[in-house]
Amino acid sequence: MLQCPADITLRGLLKPQGDRTQFFLSAILHFCLHNDLKMNELMPIREELTLLDEQRRGLEDKISQLNAEITEYNDARESGLPLVHEVDGKVKELRQKIADLNNHQMSLRASYRKLKERSSEMDGEVRMLKVGCVLFVNFGE
Repeated sequence: MLQCPADITLRGLLKPQGDRTQFFLSAILHFCLHNDLKMNELMPIREELTLLDEQRRGLEDKISQLNAEITEYNDARESGLPLVHEVDGKVKELRQKIADLNNHQMSLRASYRKLKERSSEMDGEVRMLKVGCVLFVNFGE
């Protein structure tokens, strides 16, 4: 840190001397000019910080708005959970019913095939009986 070559005292302020006063006023003037120069150099940085602070506040507002929307969606989702569970239960019930109906359909198809086979056998037996009857009637004549 720089040291002032001449000490500023209360005596120097109450009873100023010309060369000391000029030295002190020069030091004060240089300080003010230096301070003004530094403030002008920092002005773009301050403006950028102000802009960034405004953007930050805008983003914080947007974040809080989005958090509120998330809360609303979570509440809506939680309020809809009983309905979802109910629908899931119905879906499972319907899937089970479909599986049962598919099994029943398969058993009906198997029964149908057996009955069709039995019907074919009976048709064959009826034909045989008809042929037998025709032969019997013709043989008997």
